[in-house]
Amino acid sequence: MEDLEGKLLLANPALLLHAGVLASVSRRLIEAQDQERIRISRELHDDIGQRIALLGIGLQELQEGPLESRGRNRRTPEADR
Repeated sequence: MEDLEGKLLLANPALLLHAGVLASVSRRLIEAQDQERIRISRELHDDIGQRIALLGIGLQELQEGPLESRGRNRRTPEADR
């Protein structure tokens, strides 16, 4: 079957040209899909990294306790004046 297909392509230059165009378009489509996969994976990686960092900050704040016990929201005598 492949041999017959090859003979037909060689016998008809227009078919050969179209086969080359089809192969080129197919390659470009696959390259575009690969680039899109790379872009999406980077976005997901960045998003997940940011979420993990925020979770880490939240956990650290929980471990440190409420703001009042850390002295961050305590009123100073100077602030009351």
